[in-house]
Amino acid sequence: MAGNATRHKDVVKRRQKREKQQRAQSILDAATKVFLAKGYARTTMDDIALEAEITKPTIYQYFKTKEQLYFSLMAPFIEEIGRGLEEVEKRMMEDHYETGTSLVRDLFQGMYSAFREFPYTFRVVQFFQQSGRIWEMSDSVSSSLNEKGKRNFERLRRVLGMGIEKGLLKTYNVYELTDVLWGLFVGIVQLSDVKSYRTSRNPAVNRSNPKLEASVHLAEKIVVDAIALS
Repeated sequence: MAGNATRHKDVVKRRQKREKQQRAQSILDAATKVFLAKGYARTTMDDIALEAEITKPTIYQYFKTKEQLYFSLMAPFIEEIGRGLEEVEKRMMEDHYETGTSLVRDLFQGMYSAFREFPYTFRVVQFFQQSGRIWEMSDSVSSSLNEKGKRNFERLRRVLGMGIEKGLLKTYNVYELTDVLWGLFVGIVQLSDVKSYRTSRNPAVNRSNPKLEASVHLAEKIVVDAIALS
């Protein structure tokens, strides 16, 4: 009997954990829509609660402040990009890559995988950065997010620099090359996002958009032809 009681408690705890995660995600999804519609400064927790169809006190059970909510929304996507770049850098240091083609493919795959994992967040990150609204937040939050992004760019530059040194890539200014690669990927996704959003009103459909995937693969091929030496 004691064993059954323990198992029952474990089952209940797992269910409660799932429900808590689902509620937190529903709050983040609602916040995404409101942030995009009203901007960070004009968005209130009341707005988010209304969109999520819950009470404001319920939101505070998961996120103590609007800034914490925003940070929780942005950080996972930026960190996912970082994990992909970290893996590529590790492979580079272990001489895993024999061709520049395989290096470029892994870089594009890493970016695309992060987007597929966080399609909503990708859209919000780009919107806030391009509109300058990231500076509406406190210095601590904006600085923390910018620092995470800065580390990703630094890692990408290191990877490209090693690729050039190892004779896998043509010699270019790594700062400019980094901007070109990231800008190319972002531009393709944003264009596809605009087209999809016009019809579905849901940018997340790009998660499995075959046209977007084809465009990313074409961009990858163009970059390979332009900079890969082997």
